[in-house]
Amino acid sequence: MKLKILLVSIFSILLVSCLYAGGKQNTIRDGILSVGLEYDNGKKCTDFYMSIGKAVSEKMKLRIEFYEAGRDEIFYGLETGKYDCAISHTPITGELAAAHDFSRPFAANFMVIVLSNDSPYRVQNPDGLAGLGVSYPADSAGKTFLAKLAEGGLRYTPYEYDKTAHCFDELKLGRVDAIMIDFMTAAEYVVPGSSFQIAWQGEADMMYGICLKKGNALTASIDRALDDLFKDKTVNRLSREIFGTDLAAAAGK
Repeated sequence: MKLKILLVSIFSILLVSCLYAGGKQNTIRDGILSVGLEYDNGKKCTDFYMSIGKAVSEKMKLRIEFYEAGRDEIFYGLETGKYDCAISHTPITGELAAAHDFSRPFAANFMVIVLSNDSPYRVQNPDGLAGLGVSYPADSAGKTFLAKLAEGGLRYTPYEYDKTAHCFDELKLGRVDAIMIDFMTAAEYVVPGSSFQIAWQGEADMMYGICLKKGNALTASIDRALDDLFKDKTVNRLSREIFGTDLAAAAGK
């Protein structure tokens, strides 16, 4: 009986090892999952992405190493083999997905309109931005979203800033009327006791996954790890702890 139990235990260990063997064999450094991390989107985003990376590596029985990178360089580091995979604040889009492999999504993001708490404007949807001064970070989802609204006929005064913090500074000073930005980034600034409020939120249609070089067999191992993290609700828990809401629910469907 003891021998039978021992054999079952050994088989279980071997099965888990086989499930994730592809990840161990295909990492750049043996026994290590190296992750490029886009770090300039605020502490909450960084904490969330790091937590996802750590949870994935633990499921894969690998140690983890992070490499900080800006938005302009993170995919270059991936292509040149600096790290195995990358977690960026860029949603899985047609052009990006065509050039890279992605894991299954681990979070769904959405656009929001932010006003100051003492704003004289009632903005219940994007149409309410007509005639207002609207800020957004450069090269952001907010900029893309506003451009589509403009194509549809919405007229507003655009204010583009290199840094997200400048958008919120200008809103607080009354130099702009509203901010168009994604929720995950806004969550860094719209907190209890702040000067800001979310006046409108869109659909959770921006999906975020772990990015890899095209054809990398490691993608399948990362997917299996994320599957396990969804089954045990780890991803959902991390999102609630960091953002105060479950951004993983829509991504897990």
